Amino acid sequence: MSSARADEFACVVVDPGNTTDLWVDGIEVLPSNSAIAHHALVYTDPARSAEALANDAGWYECAGGMGLTDSTFLSTWVPGSGPTVAPEGTGLRIPANSLIVLQMHYHPSGSAGLEDRTTLRLQQMADTPSAELHNTLLGNAYDEASGLLPGPNDDGAAEFRIPANVAGHTEEMFTTIEGSFPNLPIANVGAHMHLIGTQMELWIERSDPDAGEPDTECLLPVSRYDYDWQQLYRYDAPLAEMPAISGGDSIRMRCTYDNTLDNPGTRRALEDALEDAGEDAPVDIHLGEGTLDEMCIAMVGVVY
Repeated sequence: MSSARADEFACVVVDPGNTTDLWVDGIEVLPSNSAIAHHALVYTDPARSAEALANDAGWYECAGGMGLTDSTFLSTWVPGSGPTVAPEGTGLRIPANSLIVLQMHYHPSGSAGLEDRTTLRLQQMADTPSAELHNTLLGNAYDEASGLLPGPNDDGAAEFRIPANVAGHTEEMFTTIEGSFPNLPIANVGAHMHLIGTQMELWIERSDPDAGEPDTECLLPVSRYDYDWQQLYRYDAPLAEMPAISGGDSIRMRCTYDNTLDNPGTRRALEDALEDAGEDAPVDIHLGEGTLDEMCIAMVGVVY
């Protein structure tokens, strides 16, 4: 479904002015108006392709894609989240002469004329770290070719569709990690759904586990998902003791949804969203970027 007041996506272009690689071990995104800010994504733009897209005010509309020819995901902000912090001795790299592009997703509220002034904070490292943290977003598979598994309530082939008035509906998907690298530590994990998500499970399935290493290992169980409290969880352990992933392993996730007005965690938000869309009862919900669509995404940080 789509809202009568459509969601808006604005990509803000920032030039940090670094002529050499810039290493940071902390990134914080601070929207000033959480009533309309749905999420923010932070990317590097080494090719500086965003320069040609930005208007005189330094931003461009980017619904459906950011239009970058080469980019690396750095960090995110979602309601309730804190800063992205790299483990000790690791850092996130912003390549020399790279731009930073901040994609802001706004969901208009009932009041017109609301504004947001988001602040982006970077904590620069004094020295080059011994290891690099790579954050990535996994999930949002929409068919079997992209990793979506057949599930309950599918109408024939595997589909990402959450039927109206159904509680406990699940969507399960996987990503197989390509390459031949061994045992890279996973430093942080996070879960992202929209208004009707209730649970999410994230785990590794290893193709060739080492001696004493489990075939399957849970990375994150979110048993009571709350859209307004989406934390990035960091493993409180030395790098050598963190869960590790190798090429050929798979990361799997299972997202659970309650698409009924009995959903205690999101009932009021869902009612408001349905009113925005001109609806007075639940309707089928599909995968999409809008607040009234749904997602099943895991953020995973791997140390190289």
